[in-house]
Amino acid sequence: MFEMSQHGMSDARILGRHEGEGRRIVFDPEGRLLATSSSDGRIKIWTPDEIGSQLEIDGPSGIDHLEISSSASRLEAYAVEGGEITTWVWSIEDGRVRLLRRFPCGAEQGMFGNFLTLGWDASRTRFAKSGPGDLVRIWTLSAPAGADPIELKSGSDFVAFGQSFGPTGSWLATAGRNLALWPLDGPYPWVLPEHTNIVSSVQFAPDGQWLASGSHSGIARVVPLAGEVPVTSSFEYDGSAYIQDTAVSPDGSRLLVGHEYRGAVIVPLNGDPPSPLGSLIHVYEVAWSRDGRLAAVSAWGADSQTKIYVFDTDTLEETATLEPEETAGWVALDAKRSFLPDGRIMAAFYSSGLWVLNPST
Repeated sequence: MFEMSQHGMSDARILGRHEGEGRRIVFDPEGRLLATSSSDGRIKIWTPDEIGSQLEIDGPSGIDHLEISSSASRLEAYAVEGGEITTWVWSIEDGRVRLLRRFPCGAEQGMFGNFLTLGWDASRTRFAKSGPGDLVRIWTLSAPAGADPIELKSGSDFVAFGQSFGPTGSWLATAGRNLALWPLDGPYPWVLPEHTNIVSSVQFAPDGQWLASGSHSGIARVVPLAGEVPVTSSFEYDGSAYIQDTAVSPDGSRLLVGHEYRGAVIVPLNGDPPSPLGSLIHVYEVAWSRDGRLAAVSAWGADSQTKIYVFDTDTLEETATLEPEETAGWVALDAKRSFLPDGRIMAAFYSSGLWVLNPST
């Protein structure tokens, strides 16, 4: 453990050890607890200020992801064993460990596909897994331990880009060969046949009143969700180039769209012309700051080096270029989590790991 401040980093303080090779490590959002896992499936829960683990769990081998809930009362893990993905959920309240659920999620789908196809709703009481094929399964945490998931079939021949729960919990959107909207209090989905190519991104408005989607054909669309779901969208943007990623502004008035080999643009939803950001070429992922004043774009420009470019969303001026080291690899941004509350940006650089970068310095 290292203590960090504006003056530098402290010497290492050893909390303890694992017998097996270390695999994953995560803090809870408030920094109260730390969870680590090893190759033998052993999970340890630590308090950063104390020596020695506070809780230990005999978990599965092959853990690829750990997460502690915002209340520091629950631990979640995704594990790949024998080519199969399993999601594990434990209660860690009051210093006691209790297994809540184990969700068998089926065959793994590659390094990125495993996690793109898994997701919780906003209340973290329902868990969804899309694929393989046209199947989407939903588990409810409060259901009996042996209960089968709800199984949804969209009629599509391919579901690969995952799903997104709406913020109100009323809708589930799935993206693949088509865009399907599932009213979670009803038995059937609305399949929206507007996109003519693979749907690469879906995101709900902050208030849950509409859904934005982007596709490989270069088109982004907005579908209103109040009342009956229409067969046509209320807004369309045609960028004429493969859309890699989209993000909705915090106030729901603009889309941030990243294209393959055509840069990034801010698209106002009131019909005003789109505004390009800088002279970027190939975009990977995009994110808004929490107040909507900044846009972060992971991309490569004229020098063919992958960096994070930060723009003022009012003036469209580039305010920072962030790169921990020279790299031509992929850089991951999360539309909802990359901007930290203090304004710094968290990103994963493929060649050098996870970095927290300050766009103001």
